[in-house]
Amino acid sequence: RLFWSVCRFRVVDMNRLRGILFLAGGLALGLIIGGVVLFTLPRGAGASKRPDPPTTGVQLANFTLEGLNRKQVSLNDMQGKPLVLNFWATWCPPCRQEMPLFEKYSRLLDGKVNFIGVNYDEDAVTVQDFVSANRISFPIWLDLGGKVSDLYYIDTYPNTYFVDEKGVLRAQHIGQLSEDLLLRYLTTLGVTP
Repeated sequence: RLFWSVCRFRVVDMNRLRGILFLAGGLALGLIIGGVVLFTLPRGAGASKRPDPPTTGVQLANFTLEGLNRKQVSLNDMQGKPLVLNFWATWCPPCRQEMPLFEKYSRLLDGKVNFIGVNYDEDAVTVQDFVSANRISFPIWLDLGGKVSDLYYIDTYPNTYFVDEKGVLRAQHIGQLSEDLLLRYLTTLGVTP
C-alpha cells in the first residue's frame, strides 16, 4: 500500500508538473511571438496619427475650432504675428486669476501680438458668462471634447504656448503666469511692451 501511495503521489506530481511546464512554455512562446511582431512591424504601423508632443523650435500642429462667435478658426490663420495661446477652463482657479493679465496685455499689444484663449471642454454659455463677467475681449476658442488639448498633450491647466509669427513654438509655461514671467516670454517672441 505504501508503495502504491508513493507511486500515485508521484504520478499526480508529474501531471501537475507537466501542466505547469506546458503553461510556462505557452507564455514564453507568446512573449517571443509578441516581441517578434512588435519589433518587426514598420515604425508607426498600427499607431494613431497623433503627432509628437509640441517641441520648442518646431512648428505647432494645426487645428480648427469654433470661437465664441460661432465661426471656425484655425491656428494657421494666426501666422504673421506672434501668438500667446492659453489653454484654460473656468473651473481652474489659476486660469481665472491670470485672465486679467492676458486681457491687459492683449489690449496693450493690440496689433503686435495675438492672444487666444482655448477653453477646455466647456459649453459656450458657461464660457460666455465668464468672458462677459470678466470683460475679456481677446478671442476665446472652444475645445469641445478636449481634442486639441489631447493633440497637444495638455493635462495641466493653465498651460500657455508662446508662438512666433511663423507658427514655431518658442516657449511653453505650465501653471499660472505672473506679469514678470509673461514679459520674459514675450521677449522670446521679440515683443517688448
